[in-house]
Amino acid sequence: MNKKSSRLLAIILSLVILAGIVPMTTFSAAAAKKITHVDITGVTPPVAGELPTIEGIATSTTGVTIDFEFTEWEETLDDYPLWKDPETPFGAGGQYSIIVSVTPQRGYAFADTITANVDGQPATDTWGGRDWHTVYLTFDPLPAGPGQCVVSFNSNGGSGYMSDRVVDQGAAFSLPENRFTRPEGLGFKAWEVNGEEKAVDDEIQVDTDMEVKALWQPVTEIDKVNI
Repeated sequence: MNKKSSRLLAIILSLVILAGIVPMTTFSAAAAKKITHVDITGVTPPVAGELPTIEGIATSTTGVTIDFEFTEWEETLDDYPLWKDPETPFGAGGQYSIIVSVTPQRGYAFADTITANVDGQPATDTWGGRDWHTVYLTFDPLPAGPGQCVVSFNSNGGSGYMSDRVVDQGAAFSLPENRFTRPEGLGFKAWEVNGEEKAVDDEIQVDTDMEVKALWQPVTEIDKVNI
């Protein structure tokens, strides 16, 4: 057999092999068992003063594996999700979510949308694709402990959310930046604490639970440029 014939035979064999592989791959994807629900167990709920952990998390759902590399805790502050450092304890007043990453085993695939339970509770949210999904469960904010006070925030006609802050009784508290969305035509002016106007970064003494209210003022044409 000459070189031209050998090369032609090799090309034909490659085409035959490729023709066999493509339909098999397509069939394999179509034949994968669909996962529509996932049960997660073993999540240790957040407790103030305790370190976050992902140890013990498991699933009883056939065809599903926990991906611990992307499973973590998250803290929500003023509607902003923040990664929770596993070396820092949970704090009183904090709101935390466990984020569990799951992947399908060979022969399985996730449906476009799935439902999930975490230790018997419906998941707060799930999202992903056929090859991975993320399951969220958000816990209620942790309560203040003995000798602690709660500082809450009132939008006073604005919108959005600012997390409560937990402060040791008698301690100083620095007023934060405003995170509320301003009402139409108004801009942030100051905070009101016990009837007095206070600026951002002003310190107040917290002796009991208290509410801090946003104050708004009309926006001038010059102000609008800087908003």
